[in-house]
Amino acid sequence: MNVSKEELIKVVYILSESDRNCFLASRICKQRHPSVQHPRSETFQNLRDLFEETASVEYKKKVVTNRIETTEKNK
Repeated sequence: MNVSKEELIKVVYILSESDRNCFLASRICKQRHPSVQHPRSETFQNLRDLFEETASVEYKKKVVTNRIETTEKNK
């Protein structure tokens, strides 16, 4: 489910309204926006944990570095 930064911020506000209860936040989101696909309670939990750890709703980008190991055979 691809969501914008603004939508993630709205989810954080809904979490604060529900006293950080992820199940209740999921139900509130479903009631307010019945025609839109709403996040599951696990999604709220992941976002809550991320926000509490980093104070941000942006997910960390994974950095992958390509390493080439040189051995005696490669020389």
